[in-house]
Amino acid sequence: MNTTVKVLLAAFLAICVGVHVYGLLAPFSSESTLSHLIHLVGYSTCLVSVLLKKNPFTLPLYLCGALYPFFYHALCAWHSYTLAQELNYICVLVIVVLPLGAVWVAKKPK
Repeated sequence: MNTTVKVLLAAFLAICVGVHVYGLLAPFSSESTLSHLIHLVGYSTCLVSVLLKKNPFTLPLYLCGALYPFFYHALCAWHSYTLAQELNYICVLVIVVLPLGAVWVAKKPK
């Protein structure tokens, strides 16, 4: 079970990294270059902390990496829902998976 969660979380984060690399190379939204770069650094940091063996720094590293993407997507989901009365499912997915990833990183065995 532990390996399955690790693989799924790593795959999710790798896809997030890929989306923002693509966003830098071929802009597909109004998101700024700086925002794509910060997302890229954040998701990459989370990915590294998932792949590392557990140590005292893995959870703080993950949390630091997840801060910007989590709050960016939470705000995006809020605006999407309040202004257009529709859910942005990508944003919802990010704001659900990132905290679950933090719980997994905190509990993963050494």
